[in-house]
This record gives sequence, structure tokens and C-alpha cells, in this order.
Amino acid sequence: MAQFGGVGDDFVQAMTVSGSDLYTAGVENGRMVVRQFTLGEDGAPVLSATRDLGLAQGSIAGIAIDNGRVILTGQTENAALDLGAPTTAHGGGSDAFIAVMSADLQPAASDRLTYIGGEGDDTAADVVVKDGKVWITGANRAAGASDADPSQGYLSRLDPETGAVEWSRTWTADNAQARPATIAVASGGASVLDRLGLPQGEITQTNAKLLTQATALRVGDQFTVTPGNGARAVTVEITAKDTLDTLAKKIVNASSRQLKATVVTDKTAPFMQRLEITAESNKAGAVISSGAPGKDALGALGLTPGLISTTAGAESKDRKAYGLSLPNTLTLNGKEAIKASIEALASAISTVRSAYKGLGPQTAGTLTNSLTGKGGSTAYYDTQAANFQAALARLSTTA
Repeated sequence: MAQFGGVGDDFVQAMTVSGSDLYTAGVENGRMVVRQFTLGEDGAPVLSATRDLGLAQGSIAGIAIDNGRVILTGQTENAALDLGAPTTAHGGGSDAFIAVMSADLQPAASDRLTYIGGEGDDTAADVVVKDGKVWITGANRAAGASDADPSQGYLSRLDPETGAVEWSRTWTADNAQARPATIAVASGGASVLDRLGLPQGEITQTNAKLLTQATALRVGDQFTVTPGNGARAVTVEITAKDTLDTLAKKIVNASSRQLKATVVTDKTAPFMQRLEITAESNKAGAVISSGAPGKDALGALGLTPGLISTTAGAESKDRKAYGLSLPNTLTLNGKEAIKASIEALASAISTVRSAYKGLGPQTAGTLTNSLTGKGGSTAYYDTQAANFQAALARLSTTA
């Protein structure tokens, strides 16, 4: 333990550790003081350096170490803190400030002092140094305002070397009493954008080629392709580097080359690209199925599950593919799971009904014998028609 101070009131208002050095900042007997302690092998701090910045006339909000520099923030009415000429002058009243000094706390040409604020009182509540930039938050009021008067919150990003404010935003709160207290930085953290399936980052002004930028697709979204030649189903998964071109190649490979996937560019403005999937000539085609719940990629691609195949002759024009779309994750564990299972089964039953209707007989006299190609109904087809109707009736009753 180390104890320091003088005859007046002394306060440590911020501290940080960098390697074996401990830095403290506070107000000692009315003056703003920064101290550097070196931590010994036994953990006891030994005072290494002290920097007196002059009359405080305010308080310290935070201290941080970045690239061998000590970055100090707070608020003060002192328009001439002892760090040389400020890059941005004091605006009046109480201003927030950012002070940059060397890690050994010795005066140097690299020292920087920037004031933030106008004629009214401006406070500094918290500071975070991220990627060499200083983020600072607090509140400001009009000149002559009291604590009960309206206050406006602010968040600013500054370059500590030049003092330039690179980004800033202000806001009010209930009864115009916005007073931010702290800052938290979440690099790549979850947000409402994830719920919307949108990526984070700067919005590009050029046509994005990456699927995760141009669409609502996320890394890990997927769908399956089952080749019509009897090969096993293959899962196609979206990666961070996927484009329409790479996705087209994945689909062709997953289908055992039963499908042809082509990137087509519209020849009229805005020259959008789209993916066109067809069956290869004289090939069996393939079935495209949705991905797992929450990871399905088909919707974001504008695709629907189903069979993609070539048609053979006029009799194949009315052929239609039906998929039950039953996920392999159905369970009865809990009310929500049971509800989801019932809905999935109900949808599957509805699909089976549609399939039976599609397979049912046409009006008598219009059936075509698949062997002879001639029209006309037979006793066999009449029996089949009766069976179809009976099965459809049973489905309607049980559902």
C-alpha cells in the first residue's frame, strides 16, 4: 500500500495499469495531479514520477494508456492547464478536456491539450480509447444554466494528436435532462442488426459482390441439394467470401453436375445480377431443400425449395414437384416445440392433399393412356380414381 497527499483534501478520481506501471489521476489540494507508480516484485507501488497540471477547477473523468501515451480526460474551468498551448481553445464556463502526455509524465513536445465545449458548462463523464481514437461522453448546458436547467448529452470521437473532432452526436432525454454516465465498447458484439439478418460496418456505395453484404445472408446460412441420380444430399453453406459466382459453383458441385447454375446480369439499369438454376440436358436434375430453422439461405437468395429437372414431351408440362419440408429437428420437448411440430405436420398434410389432387383423374374421356397415348377411360383407371377420392376423403377427415 502507498499513501500520498498533503495538508489539503486529496482525491484519486481515476487509475489504470500498464505492464508494471500504475497511473493515478485526481485533485490534490485543488490541483490536478497525475502520478506514476512502479509495481515491485512484492506488488508494492513505488512512486516513479509526478505531473502537476495546474489548478483543477474541475475533476478527472478517466485515464488510459495508448501507444506509450497517457491520455487524461475530465472537465475544468482552467483555460490554461499546464500542457502547452491547446490545439482547441477553452470555450468558457466549464469545458471537457483531453490531455495527452508521455508515459514517463515528463514535459515533451508531443504533449497535447484539447478543450471541448462552448460558452456553457460542459462535463466529461467517461472516456474510452479505441484504435488510437478517444471516445468521450458527457453533457452540456447553455451559458448561465443551473443543474435544474435542460442538459444535452453528447458522444464524440477525437484524434488525440490533432484535437480534431472526427465524429459527434448529441441527444436529449426525458424532460431534457440527458446526462450520460459511461461508455462501453463491444467490438463485433450482438445488436438488433443480427435480429434483422443485417451485417455491421460501413455501408459501401458501390455494388457489393459478397453475398453477406449484398443480401440478408449471414455466414453459416445453408440449404441442401439432393442430386436426382441417387447421390447423397449435400449441404451448401454460406461463407464470408461467397459471391454469386462461387455459390453457382457450389450448387453445380453439390448436384453432382446434374444442375447448371449461371450468373445472369440484367442488360438494363440498374444492371442487377441474379442466379439462374436449370437442369443440365439429359440429366436427372436435383431437389433443393431449405436449411435448418434460423439458418435457411433460400429466402435471402429469392429461391424456393423444390425439384429442378428437364421436361420430356408434352405430357410432362403439367408435372409438379411436392416437398413435405419436414425439418429433422422436430421434437416434443416443451410447449413451443410441440406447437412447431404440429404446425409442420399440418403443413405437410396440406401438401399431401395437394399432391393427391394433382394425381387424381381428369374428367372422364380426357385421360390419356400412358402406354398407347390414346384417350379414353378404362375400368382400371376408374378403380384408381375411386381409390384417390377415398384417400383424399380420409386425409380431410383425419386432419
